[in-house]
Amino acid sequence: MFNLPDYPDVYTTRHITCVSCKEKFAITEGNQDGELKERKWRVLSHWASQISLRHEDNRQQRPVVPQPRQVPVLMENTTEPGFLSQPPVKFTPYDVHCPRCGADNRNWIALQNTRVKTILQIYKERFPQVFWAILIAGLFAVLAATTLAVPIHWLKVTAMVVFIPLSVWGLAVEHTSKWNELREGRHIARVKANAPDVERTLWIRGFAWVTLASFAVPLLFFSLLPRAALFALEVVEITPEEEVKEVSANVGELVNQNLDSTAANLESIANEMDELLSDMPTDASPQFEEEVATFSDKLSQIASAALRELNVVRQESAPLIEEQRTQELGRIETAREQALNEFTEGILGDFRFLLLWSILMGLPLFFSVFFIMRAIKEFVKKVDQQLPPPIFHSVAGMTRIVGWEAKQALEIEGTMHHIQWVNVERNAEGGINLTGLHRDPPNFDSQGRAVGETVRAQKHLVETDMWGRIIRATIHDTRVQRPAGGPEFVAPLPMFHDAPVAVRPPNR
Repeated sequence: MFNLPDYPDVYTTRHITCVSCKEKFAITEGNQDGELKERKWRVLSHWASQISLRHEDNRQQRPVVPQPRQVPVLMENTTEPGFLSQPPVKFTPYDVHCPRCGADNRNWIALQNTRVKTILQIYKERFPQVFWAILIAGLFAVLAATTLAVPIHWLKVTAMVVFIPLSVWGLAVEHTSKWNELREGRHIARVKANAPDVERTLWIRGFAWVTLASFAVPLLFFSLLPRAALFALEVVEITPEEEVKEVSANVGELVNQNLDSTAANLESIANEMDELLSDMPTDASPQFEEEVATFSDKLSQIASAALRELNVVRQESAPLIEEQRTQELGRIETAREQALNEFTEGILGDFRFLLLWSILMGLPLFFSVFFIMRAIKEFVKKVDQQLPPPIFHSVAGMTRIVGWEAKQALEIEGTMHHIQWVNVERNAEGGINLTGLHRDPPNFDSQGRAVGETVRAQKHLVETDMWGRIIRATIHDTRVQRPAGGPEFVAPLPMFHDAPVAVRPPNR
């Protein structure tokens, strides 16, 4: 493995996206390591850093100039901006302008900076109507807690009490985060045909949330998933009946093996006793021989009786095992029914519970949709008065930006004063279509009069989206009508001479 050097010590930067034209640019830099008190930051310089690449004479390898932050510079001190020399810990309010469109983003930064306030403070300042929705959710949660007297299992009641305020809070968080989309959607609807209705989409999302929480959630968590889990357990695991049958078969087989072993042992003992008696001395007294014969007969009777008893036990063991198995299956079935009843009461929801859930969950969510939408619309109305409008609000502003970006995209030399923008119009995307002409000067006769009604020209066509981003830019060679006057030539004074007239562009 390589022993690589450490990373360089660099400042990290914070970026924002312009509220007007969606340009992303850095605003501050600082070192965020260590303790909070040791962290320092400062505003970025508005002087752009230049990066020299390998071959500046090659247009494909030209220097890259990052876009700086646009800071208004005082006319009397344009060489030494004050913020470059001040310590990072010193706080001085700054202007924050977009480097692309020049929009003032100070209020936008204030709206984005939510770290200094808690969530409750933010909602209290921006969406106070949300607290009415939370209050209604709390009242319905208390009402749901009283359903223990119906009676309903405490697990179901707990689920309702917890889920009612959480669902309302989730609806509020999900909808209030879309306030800027609603603000931009209203502006887009003014300039773009068939623009999506963001407000209608939010209403649909709100009532869809009501439907899901009131009907889909209880059906899923209290009906479908528990039944699917039971079905999976029955498929995967061995049923109690099969286990009992298997155990009883094993017990019967073990009993038979023990009985067979006992009978074999008795027969072996009897045979050994007979062999011992037969080995007795034959010259014993008649009385002893009689006692031995009597003992042998009794021993045979005992062995026969034992074998008969073993056969009786063998015959009676099967019914006993079957009876025990039947009793065990009955107890298992009873326990299973009891467990299923408890599971049904605790987890599975019947029609009464599903109806109660739909009412107690649907009503607060239904009313919350109206409170939350009203809060969003009022906040959008207030904040839209204090934020710059989107870039597509002004055709003139878009023309300036698009003209500059078209020069970069098409690599047009000079200041573009030689191009006359003859048409600008909004397109179906909400952007603009720019049409510019770069005309050649006309030909003149010996009298200094222009010859011909048309001149050669390059037609520049630029198409953008609503944020001023170039979608398509082309240059076509064509012939157009000779203008009454143009930036590329000066009409000479009529005079009589034989020498050709020199035509030169005006000094600008």
